[in-house]
Amino acid sequence: MSIENLSILVVEDNEINMEVIEFMLQSEGAIVYKAKNGKEAVEQFDQIKDLDLILMDLRMPIMDGYEATIQIRKKDKKIPILAMSANAYMQDIQKCYKAV
Repeated sequence: MSIENLSILVVEDNEINMEVIEFMLQSEGAIVYKAKNGKEAVEQFDQIKDLDLILMDLRMPIMDGYEATIQIRKKDKKIPILAMSANAYMQDIQKCYKAV
Protein backbone atom coordinates (compact mmCIF):
# COMPACT_ATOMS: atom_id res chain seq x y z
CA MET A 1 0.00 0.00 0.00
CA SER A 2 1.35 3.38 -0.98
CA ILE A 3 1.13 6.51 1.15
CA GLU A 4 1.95 8.75 -1.80
CA ASN A 5 -0.21 11.90 -1.72
CA LEU A 6 -1.82 10.99 1.62
CA SER A 7 -2.29 13.98 3.91
CA ILE A 8 -0.96 13.06 7.33
CA LEU A 9 -1.00 15.15 10.50
CA VAL A 10 1.91 14.19 12.75
CA VAL A 11 1.51 15.24 16.38
CA GLU A 12 4.80 14.94 18.25
CA ASP A 13 6.51 17.15 20.83
CA ASN A 14 10.01 15.70 20.41
CA GLU A 15 11.79 17.58 17.62
CA ILE A 16 14.11 14.72 16.66
CA ASN A 17 11.22 12.24 16.49
CA MET A 18 9.27 14.74 14.38
CA GLU A 19 12.16 15.15 11.94
CA VAL A 20 12.58 11.39 11.55
CA ILE A 21 8.86 10.76 11.04
CA GLU A 22 8.53 13.68 8.64
CA PHE A 23 11.52 12.49 6.58
CA MET A 24 10.21 8.93 6.39
CA LEU A 25 6.71 9.97 5.35
CA GLN A 26 7.84 12.59 2.83
CA SER A 27 10.33 10.20 1.27
CA GLU A 28 7.33 7.96 0.49
CA GLY A 29 5.40 10.86 -1.04
CA ALA A 30 3.08 11.79 1.84
CA ILE A 31 2.00 15.36 2.50
CA VAL A 32 2.96 16.06 6.12
CA TYR A 33 1.40 18.57 8.49
CA LYS A 34 2.90 19.01 11.94
CA ALA A 35 1.69 19.86 15.44
CA LYS A 36 3.80 19.82 18.60
CA ASN A 37 0.99 19.25 21.11
CA GLY A 38 -2.64 18.20 21.28
CA LYS A 39 -3.99 21.74 21.27
CA GLU A 40 -2.18 22.47 18.01
CA ALA A 41 -3.43 19.16 16.61
CA VAL A 42 -7.07 20.09 17.26
CA GLU A 43 -6.50 23.53 15.72
CA GLN A 44 -4.76 22.01 12.67
CA PHE A 45 -7.55 19.45 12.31
CA ASP A 46 -10.09 22.28 12.15
CA GLN A 47 -8.09 24.07 9.43
CA ILE A 48 -6.85 21.28 7.18
CA LYS A 49 -9.39 19.76 4.84
CA ASP A 50 -9.12 16.22 3.55
CA LEU A 51 -6.72 14.76 6.12
CA ASP A 52 -6.25 11.04 5.57
CA LEU A 53 -4.51 10.07 8.81
CA ILE A 54 -3.33 11.40 12.17
CA LEU A 55 -0.26 10.03 13.94
CA MET A 56 -0.72 11.07 17.58
CA ASP A 57 1.88 11.02 20.33
CA LEU A 58 0.23 10.25 23.65
CA ARG A 59 2.31 12.23 26.13
CA MET A 60 2.76 15.90 25.28
CA PRO A 61 2.61 19.25 27.07
CA ILE A 62 -0.42 21.58 26.96
CA MET A 63 -2.84 18.86 25.77
CA ASP A 64 -1.95 15.17 25.60
CA GLY A 65 -2.83 12.84 22.77
CA TYR A 66 -5.69 11.24 24.67
CA GLU A 67 -7.55 14.53 25.13
CA ALA A 68 -6.74 15.67 21.58
CA THR A 69 -8.21 12.42 20.24
CA ILE A 70 -11.36 12.90 22.30
CA GLN A 71 -11.73 16.45 20.94
CA ILE A 72 -11.15 15.35 17.34
CA ARG A 73 -13.57 12.43 17.72
CA LYS A 74 -16.31 14.87 18.70
CA LYS A 75 -15.92 16.38 15.22
CA ASP A 76 -15.05 13.32 13.14
CA LYS A 77 -15.59 9.69 14.08
CA LYS A 78 -14.00 8.21 10.96
CA ILE A 79 -10.51 9.67 10.52
CA PRO A 80 -7.87 7.09 11.43
CA ILE A 81 -5.82 8.16 14.47
CA LEU A 82 -2.79 6.02 15.30
CA ALA A 83 -1.29 6.35 18.76
CA MET A 84 2.48 6.65 19.07
CA SER A 85 4.18 6.04 22.38
CA ALA A 86 7.26 4.59 23.98
CA ASN A 87 4.92 3.30 26.71
CA ALA A 88 2.93 0.17 26.01
CA TYR A 89 1.58 -0.64 29.44
CA MET A 90 -1.89 -2.16 29.65
CA GLN A 91 -3.31 1.00 31.28
CA ASP A 92 -1.98 3.07 28.35
CA ILE A 93 -3.61 0.74 25.85
CA GLN A 94 -6.91 0.82 27.73
CA LYS A 95 -6.79 4.61 27.91
CA CYS A 96 -6.32 4.73 24.12
CA TYR A 97 -9.43 2.62 23.59
CA LYS A 98 -11.44 4.91 25.83
CA ALA A 99 -10.33 8.00 23.88
CA VAL A 100 -11.43 6.53 20.57
